[in-house]
Amino acid sequence: MANIDLSEADWQQLTAQGITSVQIQQQIQWFKTGFPFADLVRPCTPGDGIVSLDDQLDHYINVFHNRIAQSELLKFVPASGAATRMFKQLFLAQENPDYPDVQQFVQQLKNFAFYRDLQDTLEEQEQSVDALQQQKQSATLADALLSSKGLHYGQMPKGLIAFHQYEEIPRTPLEEHLVEGAMYAQSADGIVRLHFTVSEEHLARFKNKLTAVGKEYESRFGVRYEVTFSLQNPASQTLAVDPDNQPFRDEAGHLVLRPAGHGALLENLGACNADVVFIKNIDNVLPDYRKEPTIRYKKALAGYLLEVQQEQFALIRKLKHSPDETAHAAAEEFILRKFGRKLPNSSTEALISQLNRPIRVCGMVKNQGEPGGGPFWVRNKQGEISAQIVEKAQIDPQNKDHQEHLSNATHFNPVDLVCGLRDFEGKLFCLPDFSDPDTGFISIKSQGGRELKAQELPGLWNGAMAHWNTIFAEVPLETFNPVKTVIDLLKPEHQPEAITPSAGS
Repeated sequence: MANIDLSEADWQQLTAQGITSVQIQQQIQWFKTGFPFADLVRPCTPGDGIVSLDDQLDHYINVFHNRIAQSELLKFVPASGAATRMFKQLFLAQENPDYPDVQQFVQQLKNFAFYRDLQDTLEEQEQSVDALQQQKQSATLADALLSSKGLHYGQMPKGLIAFHQYEEIPRTPLEEHLVEGAMYAQSADGIVRLHFTVSEEHLARFKNKLTAVGKEYESRFGVRYEVTFSLQNPASQTLAVDPDNQPFRDEAGHLVLRPAGHGALLENLGACNADVVFIKNIDNVLPDYRKEPTIRYKKALAGYLLEVQQEQFALIRKLKHSPDETAHAAAEEFILRKFGRKLPNSSTEALISQLNRPIRVCGMVKNQGEPGGGPFWVRNKQGEISAQIVEKAQIDPQNKDHQEHLSNATHFNPVDLVCGLRDFEGKLFCLPDFSDPDTGFISIKSQGGRELKAQELPGLWNGAMAHWNTIFAEVPLETFNPVKTVIDLLKPEHQPEAITPSAGS
């Protein structure tokens, strides 16, 4: 902590958050030294780190259905983000009314699922959507959508924004995940268990929405929902610093603490008491008529995991009870075949250690130039090579070889994971034991017009799962349809099913 001046009031603030001096020391050290870049060996590609399930898709779906009776399923959805970034350009409508996204928003307003709610809100204020459109009053329309005087979408969580229009009512991402859950995360007892990680300020809204719609979806699908929520632990927040690595303070002189990215949700995931956990982002949802590929591949990914896990557990038991040469050879062959890893030490202990880990099967889509992470073969400090999801921020921009690996990457991480959280004895793993703390990263942000450096923990599906047993499987691009901006909702995949004229009409 040399050269870092923290007052008694600072320590009281940190203690109130549950943040220890050890954590602060480590964070300051990372700010000073930076995190090491990932040592990329090559991108994972089909046949070299990415498997195809297509030829046996029905087989893996059948494995999934046959094993449901022995497995408790859970759908885990990170949903703490506000929709602020989704409406970034609309917030600027006053200053930039001619911005293309603003113009498209105004011109195609009737094609958004929230149109009727916006129309009702404006009518209550004795205004007309049609008149405002004709007068090109984009700022007024944007304000009615975003501000507290209207729908207040600017401060709503993304999970409660009206995404898709159906004949009866619009549907939010929360509801789409309830529907998806009934399609592939229903346990043999008819219970659909879902867990949403939310921010404290939005928790009441989520609960109120669930109360309003839950029974309707239970009746529609003949299921019972068990929905739980959790908040990011305040102790996972990280200190912000200025460019000189001194603590960044707000106008009142208090330390600025920031959420440490989705990697902070590892604790939330670890508290989930389930055998098989599906992980998917809140905004990657589709209307019902487009859901079938997603449902089939989710089941196939889970079936593949369960089949691999069954073989894995059998090998562990064999190594524990009769660790002969045959058992060793079978374990080594399995680890190489399924996880692409050749262990430097093939002792019984090393083989069991490698096998007895959390396991994840990660869907990967063909790269379409989306920002974000992808699958790579990565070398760790011990020289061992394993399959990892790597974010662009973890790749050295000055390393020509690594930049070439990045440009040659064929696939992208859509956050489509199926995870096994229990060991061969049915006990839940302690997930932090399998994280790599060296895989966080520093980002440059601003607050009040001043630049700050923010620190993110190892990402939930990046460094936080670095020492899991990992399998990448190709899934169709049509299963990846995130909504990053409000204009994305105008894409065909988020629009209602076209009505086909009947013959002779």
